Formats: sequence, structure tokens, C-alpha cells
Amino acid sequence: MPDYSLKNAYTADVADSVTAGANDLKHTASHALDDASDRVERAGHSVSARVASVADRAASAFGSTSEYVREIDSGNIMENLTSLAKRHPAATLAAAVAIGFLVGRSATRS
Repeated sequence: MPDYSLKNAYTADVADSVTAGANDLKHTASHALDDASDRVERAGHSVSARVASVADRAASAFGSTSEYVREIDSGNIMENLTSLAKRHPAATLAAAVAIGFLVGRSATRS
């Protein structure tokens, strides 16, 4: 019978590495969402009441998303995103375009 101990050890190391990377990404994303929430809220208060209301809702959504990212298990994120994309494909596409635009803008500023 073949000895799979090295293969199992390697697989465990890879799984640990992926989990650590996912947890680091969750931490980074959570902080970025908190920062975005704060910025949107501050910006909203410097303009009209109507825009401030929209900014408050956006800040609240960023805050909720930040909390969700902090608390969810790394494996469940992909399942939830896949389910969301299947239920709301147009909104998912719009969000992907918006995120791509924001990432592109931030990359060109650096």
C-alpha cells in the first residue's frame, strides 16, 4: 500500500496557507470597508441633506458588509457570492464593473 503521509502533509500545508491567506484578505477587506464607510459618511455630511441621506445608507451598507466579512467563515464567502450572483446577475455585473472602475482609479493614482 502506498505511503500518502507526505502527500497528506503537503495538502495540509497548502490548506493552512490558503486559509491564512483568506483570513488576511478578510482582515484587509474589513478594514477597507470600515474606511470606506467612514469616508462616505464624512463626505455625505458636507453636502445637501438628500445626498447626506444616501451617504448615510451607503456608509451603513459598508459597515454591515465589513461586519459580515469579519464574522463569516472563509469557505462560506464563495458559496454566498455564488448564490448571490445566481439570484441577481445584473446587480452582480454592475457591482463588478463598479469595483473594477474603483480599483483601476486607485491603481492609476499610485
